[in-house]
Amino acid sequence: FDDFDPFGDFELLFPASILSLGIVNIPIRYRDRVYGSTQIRRFYHGLMLLKMTMIGFLRVKVGPALRDSK
Repeated sequence: FDDFDPFGDFELLFPASILSLGIVNIPIRYRDRVYGSTQIRRFYHGLMLLKMTMIGFLRVKVGPALRDSK
């Protein structure tokens, strides 16, 4: 996901999953911005994250199964 992951979280999560490293949830509390406006477009970036999730799932879960069956 080199240049495709604008937020960087999938760069960390997918390799950790492939290497069987532990992934933990850490609660984050967001607050209202005190200046400027958000640069995140909810639906556009939401669909982008969903697409990256599906691609990652196929690479991490389905890909190894396909390689093993050959």
